[in-house]
Amino acid sequence: MDLFLNYSKKRLIKLLDEAELILSNYSGGYSGSYIDAREFLKDLKSSIKSYKSGDNSELSNFHLWFAPTCHWDDFVGSEGLQIGNEIFRLVGKLNKNVA
Repeated sequence: MDLFLNYSKKRLIKLLDEAELILSNYSGGYSGSYIDAREFLKDLKSSIKSYKSGDNSELSNFHLWFAPTCHWDDFVGSEGLQIGNEIFRLVGKLNKNVA
């Protein structure tokens, strides 16, 4: 793995761990197929764990979930705007380089 990918993956994992912590403070709400923030948190945790284990296919979940006005924004709102946007940008870059 080249230096850019290694750094980017580590940065993404750090941001995802922070996002998980932020999301753990929320409940209720609705977004697409998720009827509660806790349900979304469960899937996010599972995807983070898989990604940490080397499953790059999880990038597609992160890309969808952290896209502007999607699940992350619906549940977390303005508190998570900056981290959500950063995750989305980083996932886009990683998707181009791991394909």
